[in-house]
Amino acid sequence: MAGYKGSSINPKKFEKGQIKLIVAVTPLAILMLLPIIFIFCHAFKPMTELFTFPPRFFVTNPTLDNFRGLMKASQTSGIPMSRYVFNSLVVTLSDVLLSIVLSTTAGFALSKLKFRGKEALMEINNMALMFVPVAVMIPRYLVIDTLNITNNYLAHILPLLAMPVSLFLVKQFIDQIPDALIDADRWILSKGNRLAKDVTENMDKFELGIAVQKVYDFIWDEFCDWYIEMTKRRAYQSGENPESANAALYALQETLTLALKMLHPFMPFLTEEIYCTLHPEEETIMLSDWPVYNKEREFPEEEAMVERCKEMVKGVRNRRSEMNVPPSRKVTVYLASEQEAVRAVFESQKEMYAGLIGASEVFVQADQMGIAKDAVSIVIPDAVVYIPLEDLVDLEKERERLEKERKRLEKELSRSKGMLNNERFLSKAPEAKVQEEKDKLEKYEQMMEEVKKQLSALK
Repeated sequence: MAGYKGSSINPKKFEKGQIKLIVAVTPLAILMLLPIIFIFCHAFKPMTELFTFPPRFFVTNPTLDNFRGLMKASQTSGIPMSRYVFNSLVVTLSDVLLSIVLSTTAGFALSKLKFRGKEALMEINNMALMFVPVAVMIPRYLVIDTLNITNNYLAHILPLLAMPVSLFLVKQFIDQIPDALIDADRWILSKGNRLAKDVTENMDKFELGIAVQKVYDFIWDEFCDWYIEMTKRRAYQSGENPESANAALYALQETLTLALKMLHPFMPFLTEEIYCTLHPEEETIMLSDWPVYNKEREFPEEEAMVERCKEMVKGVRNRRSEMNVPPSRKVTVYLASEQEAVRAVFESQKEMYAGLIGASEVFVQADQMGIAKDAVSIVIPDAVVYIPLEDLVDLEKERERLEKERKRLEKELSRSKGMLNNERFLSKAPEAKVQEEKDKLEKYEQMMEEVKKQLSALK
């Protein structure tokens, strides 16, 4: 939307792009306000208006008789009005406070923690949503009667606490809040944790060559080539999401520290200098603890997710390179997979890989609906990535380039065929030269066939 610049969710001041949102939301807000206005007007209607048909929305002759009658009725009942007010306040405040505490605690556990039976508990809560309060009045009374709390505040408090809607809504809200450490952070920490275990085992066996190769591969391939690229956007946008940026910096420092310690036996002076710069409070890397494998830092699910995304990123980058698409060119990416679990992985990791593939938008779906027929496809395990051809290339310029290439290949083919059809060339040229020309002809023919295919696809 025009009013939303950069990656900001909420603009700091009014912008034109907000007008259509205001126009869309205002009627809904008015509609939701109508029942409240009706109830308010109804309270001030005299008896003559309360039972008129058809009922009127607004009060014509407002009166306080209803409130006076209520006060008189409470006085004759033997129970003062203050008692009703006090009971209502106690029950309301108790329900609100306890609902917030219990729903938030349970919602956080069901959303962010991993334990057995979590899915079953959430399914039970979801099933309870199907029963309206009226449908469970009799079972509710039987439970209250069995607990012998019919003449107690708990008779009013417990049924409201047991309503499943608050837990459902709170969990849905917490689900949208990203963890401080995202899956990419857990992936690199898990990789480093396993590196500590493997390298220590290799060192104990004096397999120094294998140990240093593993450290080299981790630093070069996993840390520098992938993780630093994954965290750039989060670090640059620290003002918008400081928690996420701090989590990324934490994982970066933890991983670099581990890598320096692993590398220190092989490169003592360089690692000493970098380590003391990274940790000025430490005297020397030689007195620091050697990394130890920690089972709590094993994250196999997150590793599998990130590795799947890496395969997709490699495929898209390779195709962009093959088609000479500049890195600055943004493209729309469609990812289709019939497997719901695969779609869930790519949907949850959008923020991590979208920048790595130069995507302006990413759509994850089950089929090819809405995808152009001429879209470029990249096959990856359990899914296919589609990119509209017009996003990758300027069609008119690409046609011009292919036409020039076709004319150049026609000249090369004509020249090569002329030489190979020349008896003097075949009889006098060295055999290697003749073979070289045949190889050229074969290559030019393959190139011409590919150019014609591409031209045909662009028409």
